[in-house]
Amino acid sequence: MKNNQRVKDIAQIGIVAALYVALTLALYPLSYGSPQFRLSECLVLLTYFNKKHGIGVTLGVLIANFFNPEFALIDCIFGTLSTAIAVVFICLLKNFFIASLMPVLTSIIVVLELYFVLELPFWITLIEVMGSMFIIESIIGYTLFRILAKNQNFLKAIKNEREEFIKNEV
Repeated sequence: MKNNQRVKDIAQIGIVAALYVALTLALYPLSYGSPQFRLSECLVLLTYFNKKHGIGVTLGVLIANFFNPEFALIDCIFGTLSTAIAVVFICLLKNFFIASLMPVLTSIIVVLELYFVLELPFWITLIEVMGSMFIIESIIGYTLFRILAKNQNFLKAIKNEREEFIKNEV
């Protein structure tokens, strides 16, 4: 029984990673550089419901960053680090909206990456990257997952571990 669950968990992690990569590449021109508008970043909020999804999203970011046309290896390191740190904080937080702000805050790593590697202007890049992350995570993602969390089939499919979300947030 444990092996069967482990296989299901690995499959879900793979699906989340693949979905992240597919969404990033489908919106390729918007997914890299500055301004950066990765709609796939909404998926990081799945971590709030179940920690294992953080692995899938982080893996998806790593793979998607290999396709960065300007600096793939550096983006694989620092872009993935930004997501991994956000995932840790999302797992620790109890308030969903505050959790949605973590990827926005950790995107400072991406801002610094763009500033040092591409020599983009710091303050403009900060506004563009963090602003787009706020729109994606704390407006679009937050709203999307609040709506989806009202559906018991969705919660069952993602193996929701936050029963308090249902009572307190929805």
